[in-house]
Amino acid sequence: LLDAPVSGGAKGAAVGTLTVLLGGDAETVASAMPVLRSFASNCPHVGALGAGQMLKLINNNLCYANLSLSIAALDLAKTLGINPAMASAVIAKSSGASHGLDLIRNDASVKKMTGNTSNVAKDIKHLMDVTEQCGIGSSALIEASLMAPEKLKEYVAAGSTGL
Repeated sequence: LLDAPVSGGAKGAAVGTLTVLLGGDAETVASAMPVLRSFASNCPHVGALGAGQMLKLINNNLCYANLSLSIAALDLAKTLGINPAMASAVIAKSSGASHGLDLIRNDASVKKMTGNTSNVAKDIKHLMDVTEQCGIGSSALIEASLMAPEKLKEYVAAGSTGL
């Protein structure tokens, strides 16, 4: 038995560059590797059973935190008189670049993240539940990712999708 959440989306699946985060014992991981390599280029063994899903939640929440802060950065740029589309284009090629920024620059991604099938709130809640069950409570990562649903709503309401 393995836990093996996948990262990379439809784009990664189409080109065979998915990441599969593997949790379980080393022997089982090794026996599954030929099948996994048929559709994924990155298959790290990240720890014991359950570690794959935990890392996937951390990864997704980091993306949501980056997304929240990217929207905040573009809001600040606008407030300071800088065109948000220009700021977005510059940041995307600079040290502030992130996958979260890339997502808010893509209209289809914004629609997916704010639509009925969005995983944003679910993934945030799952990480909060896990950390609470482990006696950790909140973290800076959770605090930053918690802003994502509201920031996305504000972003869409302002008509800022697809910069």
